[in-house]
Amino acid sequence: VTDAIAKYTESLQDENPMNSRCGWQRLEMSTPGGEGDWIVQTRDAITYRSTLVLPEEFVHGAVILLIHDSTGMLLVHQRTELDRKAMTRANAQTLTISAAMPPLWLAPSLYTVHLKFLGRTEGDVDTKYVSERRILDVRGWSKDRANASLAPTCEWTMQTAGSRSEAVASW
Repeated sequence: VTDAIAKYTESLQDENPMNSRCGWQRLEMSTPGGEGDWIVQTRDAITYRSTLVLPEEFVHGAVILLIHDSTGMLLVHQRTELDRKAMTRANAQTLTISAAMPPLWLAPSLYTVHLKFLGRTEGDVDTKYVSERRILDVRGWSKDRANASLAPTCEWTMQTAGSRSEAVASW
């Protein structure tokens, strides 16, 4: 199922407006315990990485990290602005982008992850580059989560009248 969804997602990719030598290179992922298999546990911190090759200099830009669930609902939208100084420092318009995220506690399921670059050139031309969409396979155990998108660890306590609090469950 994961392979079929990945092939379908690849078929929907937006073409970059410039030639194939420009735009996002392969999107990679790593976790503290492993590298790039795109299978993680609900409790894993994740770092996403890619290189963006731009055809010209931009005076302003923004990089956006997006994570959608299997129904297409946007769950994560993280954006960072790149000012003129940051864009000018880019060596030959090549930027290596990393986004390190703490554990999101996503419920076990399949998600898509991709990056966007929105930029403005000196001539006031707006350009967008969209990376490939990668399938993120989140695994773990989340008993009775219903249809929730998050499955954080929760420690439950119970206290009866006149007694100390005691942990009753943790998962």
